[in-house]
Amino acid sequence: MMGAAANGAGPVSRDLVLVGGGHAHAFVVKNMGMKPEPGLAVTLITPQVDTPYSGMLPGHIAGQYEREECHIDLVRLCQFGGVRLVIASATSIDLDQKLVHVDDPERPPIRYDVLSIDIGSAPQIKDSALSHADASLVATPVKPIWQFSERWDALVRSIESRVQASEEQREEDDDQAQAQAQAQGGAGAESGSAKVDELTIGVVGAGAGGVELALSMQYRLEGLSSQHFKIKFVLFSNKKVVCPSHSRAVQKKFARILEERGVSVVYNFEVVGIEESRLRAADGRIVNVDECIWCTSARTQDWMGGSGLAVDNGGFVRVKQTLESESTPNVFAAGDCANMLDHPRPKAGVFAVRQGPPLAANLRRAVRNLSLPASASPETLEEYIPQKSFLGLIGTGRPYCVASRGEIALEGKWLWKMKDYIDRKWMAGFTTQLPIMAGESHNGGAGEGTEENQSLEALTQASLMRCGGCGAKVGKSVLDRVVQNLNPPTRAEVEVGLDHPDDCAVVQFDSAHDDAPKVVQTVDFFRSFVDDPYIFGQIAAIHALSDCHAMCAEAVTAMAIAVVPFAAERVVEGTLTQLMAGANTALRDSNCALVGGHSCEGKDLALGLSVSGVVQPGQRILTKGGVLAGDALIVTKPVGTGTLFAANMRVLAKGAWVEGAIKSMLVSNKYAALLARDHDATACTDITGFGLIGHLVEMMQASDPSLMATVQAEDVPMLEGAAECVEAGIFSSLQPQNTPLVAVRAFDSMGNGLSTTGDKAASVFIATLVGSALATPDLFDLKKQFAFYASYHTDWHNQLVHFGCIWPILWTTCAMLHKTSPIFGPATKKDGEESKSLQTNWATVASILYAGYYFLMDETVGRVASAMVVATYFTSGWWVNSDPKNFKRAFGIHVLAWVAQFLAHRFCEGRAPALFDNLSQALLMAPLFVVFEGAHMLGFRQEFFAEVRELVAANVMAFRLQGGGN
Repeated sequence: MMGAAANGAGPVSRDLVLVGGGHAHAFVVKNMGMKPEPGLAVTLITPQVDTPYSGMLPGHIAGQYEREECHIDLVRLCQFGGVRLVIASATSIDLDQKLVHVDDPERPPIRYDVLSIDIGSAPQIKDSALSHADASLVATPVKPIWQFSERWDALVRSIESRVQASEEQREEDDDQAQAQAQAQGGAGAESGSAKVDELTIGVVGAGAGGVELALSMQYRLEGLSSQHFKIKFVLFSNKKVVCPSHSRAVQKKFARILEERGVSVVYNFEVVGIEESRLRAADGRIVNVDECIWCTSARTQDWMGGSGLAVDNGGFVRVKQTLESESTPNVFAAGDCANMLDHPRPKAGVFAVRQGPPLAANLRRAVRNLSLPASASPETLEEYIPQKSFLGLIGTGRPYCVASRGEIALEGKWLWKMKDYIDRKWMAGFTTQLPIMAGESHNGGAGEGTEENQSLEALTQASLMRCGGCGAKVGKSVLDRVVQNLNPPTRAEVEVGLDHPDDCAVVQFDSAHDDAPKVVQTVDFFRSFVDDPYIFGQIAAIHALSDCHAMCAEAVTAMAIAVVPFAAERVVEGTLTQLMAGANTALRDSNCALVGGHSCEGKDLALGLSVSGVVQPGQRILTKGGVLAGDALIVTKPVGTGTLFAANMRVLAKGAWVEGAIKSMLVSNKYAALLARDHDATACTDITGFGLIGHLVEMMQASDPSLMATVQAEDVPMLEGAAECVEAGIFSSLQPQNTPLVAVRAFDSMGNGLSTTGDKAASVFIATLVGSALATPDLFDLKKQFAFYASYHTDWHNQLVHFGCIWPILWTTCAMLHKTSPIFGPATKKDGEESKSLQTNWATVASILYAGYYFLMDETVGRVASAMVVATYFTSGWWVNSDPKNFKRAFGIHVLAWVAQFLAHRFCEGRAPALFDNLSQALLMAPLFVVFEGAHMLGFRQEFFAEVRELVAANVMAFRLQGGGN
């Protein structure tokens, strides 16, 4: 139920609010999507649309991972989980009224019944000289970690600029020196290249996090150092060792690695102040640095101390073993911001990850307990006891890792490969392995021109996938036919009405006086296509005002009609408050008064506004019908919201794309229209549900029937991600009526025309569907072959079953084929006896085929697989001929392995095995796939697998867009 953030079936009776997008909350959101909770509305409040996985962030800093590889897209995750996403930062909590206040002063506080907090931590700078104004100019804090990625990118750009400026200055100095020497008649001066510029980066904090970060930054930036520009790193430890919380063996290993990498370590240096570009220690020592990265012990965010919750000396929420607040029932906390009273642990991501399952279980139980009758016994909350020690895998920036557990310390490349595999598997559970919603139709609706007797099945499917990105409008062709069949009443005062429809109706009530203003009227209404009612209220109001603005009229009054989903009274109140507060924000910005309205209950959240405005005497109204030959078409904002929100509905749009679309929709058209009027524009309209083509056709119909508009698609501004969605075959519900066919028919019947040129025309106009990305690739194209097969094995449970069953299937197949009749007659031994194990039979043929194919496919891993096939041939032949009962045993093992395969595909992947799409291809690739995956786990062919992952993601998206998947 869009707009009410209903996680489960039935009317909403309770509100669960999650503050912060930490690891534990990411699990809770996914868990809610896997098993929705009836009657529960879930809201996630977080200041960003994506959240980093702390285990992979140092790898991102080092350049090992792209940003998307180590960040969870919260927009997609919340869309999957049925969770309302509010992009804001919490600033305070009212425990008495059960309200969360955020940093937007226009937004009302958000109410809750059960609250959970997972906001991470901040660096320990408070109450020191570092809070001086100069500190903010120098120190770059690592926490909150979601902010550090952007800070780091900015820092790298700054350093690159300094390196470039230094090189340019050196070249200029050399040129001047040479010119001066030649002017003096000398042979030329010695180059000034001996001068070396230095940049010193200090990292304060030598715990495991600081050490890993320093080494990651050093690896990332070492390529910028040159003969004339050196980048130095200095690590500051307030102890006499690095990694003080780890064993002596780990400390020695990292001390050696830091020395080998040229990272200086200053021991027993407790930083107490920053003065310009100098770090000052408690003992008076001073060290100059150019950049400072702050990675010390953590503290909680400032507002937590005044929240009223029981907190420790660091401001961390004191929680019981159930993760519930010690002082306040139904308030929970997890991750770095929580302190478990009975089981204190260091602030490490591993604990936040493992708190996810018990937190999700206890939040559900707390919600259900609130709805129990007074006589019923409440559900007991689950206790969580974190492990006392854990395996720490600490990176070094390079593909090399140090493992730490207790007194044990190991190091090597293989440990980094294991860490990389573990981290990628965890991230895949929130990204590539996240089930995707898909319908039978790409566009969610039957297109214009379909048969009148559309099937009930087709209409039912279309109704389930109607998006709201185009305002949930009725198609333009339908509206035209309806209006043509009407005989609406009219009056003399109406200057612009249904006879010549425009963005607004124009009425002149006092035609006897030339100085009387004209009244414009418009109405707009649509259901919510975003899950935040406050944002939807803003968009709906801006959309309604847009018609008035397009005609350059001043909006004066508005009346609203709001539809709110049926729910508990306090839930309805909260939703309606957020909705109308958003609308008021937009109306206030346009100086338009809200003077009344109507509310009712309905299935979906929806909002409509009727806006009345005025055009003062002497002011020009811009209409659709003023287009002249030779006019240029100006589009003031990028288009593509329809396809983006259709993709978002299917959990296929990136969070950054959706965020960009919403930001664009929150920009009023008022000033663009006034600017157009002041620069003598001939006509104006706003582009909404009918798209660029639909509204352009309207302008031509209202202008000159002889006109033809030529649009170069490359010149049309598009929102980020819109082209990708169109290329993937994702369209809004109105797209079938917004295709070129509509314009072509308009040309044939009315004399209006529309021609499109450019390779990107499809991204703006055409609703044709792309072909399946799962078409059979070239037989010897290893990358495509592997991607085809891997597309059917994205779930790790299915992969485990696959690993355990594929080679037994091949081995038992070979064993049974050994029992087939010899092809070239029985083989004999020297004594004349028949040799069953050496017969040339169909097992021989199959083994030669497989071994030869693998040998040709790849020089290394493929040849290992070939050797395994040869071994399979001989061992299976010997075994099946050693005992007559072994044939039946082979058959039994074979059947069981296939059954396991089918069950794993059914329940883990939600699709049939690859052999149903291409039998020969699947049977050939399956054993090689297992060998390659094993090699990948050992660190081989990393670049190959990175390229394959992109192809797999495209294949899976195409499959699910066709109606497949979970």
